[in-house]
Amino acid sequence: MSVEIDVKSSLKTMRHFKISLTQLVVTAGIVSFILGTVVLLGWYSHNPRLIQINSIFVPMQYNTALCFFLSGAVLILLQIKRKNISGLLGSVVLLIGLITLLEYIFGIDLFLDQLFMEHYITVHTSTPGRMAPNTALCFTLTGFAALYYALFYRQRNMSATIGIVGALIFGLGLVAFTGYFLNMEAAYGWGKLTRMAIHTAAGFIIIGFGYIFLSWSLDKVTTSNLPRWLPLHVLIVGLTFTISIWQAFHVHEMKITALFGSEFASFSDEGILMFGVLMSVALAISIKMIMIARLRIAEALEANKLYREEFEERQRAEDELRESEEKYRTLFERESDAIFISDPDTFKIIEANEATSIMYGYDKDELIGMSCLKFSAEAERSTDASERIREDGKVSVQHRLHRKKDGTIFPVDINGYAITLGDNKVMFAVSKDISERIQAEEDRKKLEIHMRQQQKLESIGTLASGIAHEINNPINGIMNYAQLINDRLDQDSPLKEFAIEIGKETERVAVIVRNLLTFSRDEKETHSPADIQDIVDDTISLVQTIIRHDQITLELDIPDDLPKIRCRSQQIQQVLMNLLTNARDALNERYPEFDEDKIMSIKVRPFEKDNIEWIRMTVEDHGVGIKDDIRDRIFDPFFTTKDRTKGTGLGLSISYGIIEDHNGEMQVESEPGQYTCFHVDLRVNNDWTVEKS
Repeated sequence: MSVEIDVKSSLKTMRHFKISLTQLVVTAGIVSFILGTVVLLGWYSHNPRLIQINSIFVPMQYNTALCFFLSGAVLILLQIKRKNISGLLGSVVLLIGLITLLEYIFGIDLFLDQLFMEHYITVHTSTPGRMAPNTALCFTLTGFAALYYALFYRQRNMSATIGIVGALIFGLGLVAFTGYFLNMEAAYGWGKLTRMAIHTAAGFIIIGFGYIFLSWSLDKVTTSNLPRWLPLHVLIVGLTFTISIWQAFHVHEMKITALFGSEFASFSDEGILMFGVLMSVALAISIKMIMIARLRIAEALEANKLYREEFEERQRAEDELRESEEKYRTLFERESDAIFISDPDTFKIIEANEATSIMYGYDKDELIGMSCLKFSAEAERSTDASERIREDGKVSVQHRLHRKKDGTIFPVDINGYAITLGDNKVMFAVSKDISERIQAEEDRKKLEIHMRQQQKLESIGTLASGIAHEINNPINGIMNYAQLINDRLDQDSPLKEFAIEIGKETERVAVIVRNLLTFSRDEKETHSPADIQDIVDDTISLVQTIIRHDQITLELDIPDDLPKIRCRSQQIQQVLMNLLTNARDALNERYPEFDEDKIMSIKVRPFEKDNIEWIRMTVEDHGVGIKDDIRDRIFDPFFTTKDRTKGTGLGLSISYGIIEDHNGEMQVESEPGQYTCFHVDLRVNNDWTVEKS
């Protein structure tokens, strides 16, 4: 358990491993940059303390300080992704180190040593201004690493190469630095050539660390928290240090032997070499084994985590499945449409929701096991739909008739599906009662008919207004000229009868024109509260003589306590006049002579609808009635069943428009050969303001 906690803690602390490595690389670059800058300032200011740590120590040559300055800048630029500039500076460092090595190898002077500065400190310096050969080797490696990074940034094992070079630089610097502490000159100087300064050795240790950290930051950090090339880097550092120290001890022993004899030799340089090699290999192998062990522990923890997540996921899935079943059970039961599941072979209901019981009137226990075909009032069509579900897997049928338990027939829409529950195939059906929808459609159709009627009235009104205004003046002229002709003719002139007939016909046309103008006019006359009794009396006074002449019995049924209504009295009188005229014509058509049943009646009654007070005026006659095929057209303008000399077809259209303008309603009831009733419903208060103009 403690191991698991420790590894988890390590994993957690290494989340920002790459960020900290980047900071270490930048830090190494800054230190190298500062080291080179300080020594360069020492050379320019002639300050030996900045050039050599102690007057007996080797100075850091000018070219060495310049290379440290450039190498530090390279490390910083590499971290801010300035590969081109860093590659250029690295090439300069590589060139300086390589030229210096060639000078040592071939014993030549390429005039690089004092190119930038004339040297005035030459302690342990074989050639003034020339850096030590091991220093030149380290800078050659440093320049190579920078150039390699810039050129092969995306190469697969580029990080390994950078790490190996960094380990070599670190090892060479460590050997020289250790030589100063052991007072072993052969460790920081090769033969009689220029020695490596102590702060130069420290600088290479820092640069070596910088490139090692750079390779680690480029390499993908594994769950072991250790870079994969760490064992190789440790091995290279160990071997470099071992071989260099062995060589230094070997040279040191040779000097002692030359001066004092072999009996004074106190070290076995071969033993040091073997011990160092074995320790380096053992240390590298140990680190690799630790990495493998940590990786295995991390993999085990990851596997345990995955197993725990899988278990939790399975548990969560089971909980979600349980919640889903409960949710869909709730939806199934609370759905307002009838839902039932039945066997596809026997059609027996397996499950049904509460809405099914409510819709069809059966108890839940009665539904289970009952054939779903029993719902249908159209057995054959229901069987066909069930067969289609079995064949096609789904079916959708509209406007089918189903029967409730009490025998009530009602319309439904059915959607059915063949589904699988568990290992069983079943039929899933949804039945929706569409009674309200059908009623709404019927109401909508009635409203559309009403709107079309209104549109007809509006369009015909516009046409009628134009026609009436155009022919009104010519008709008046014809009437006047007919009257003038009649006045000037002798009483016994045969033309006098024609003049009189012209006058009658033009008078009839004038009546049509006035009706057209009334039909089309947007009436703006004032209105006031009116007594319906007065309107009826005034109208009867105009037609009473004609009714009496036609031997028609007129019956009135008007209560005395009726409320007054807001209306335009003349218009309501016109409506009543039209209805009475139509009733008279219908009675005369059925009863040309006197008959006891030759009756028309006017009945007025108050009533209330939607909390609004209304007055209904009914005009009824026992005439020929209205045929069913023309009933929907009687309010159309110019539609008439009368002879053209008796009717224009505008009376009912005008009346309908007047009642609509009063926010009222006009309805008709009729039985052909029996009777006709026109109901005129007017609001007591139609929201008009009194004396509206």
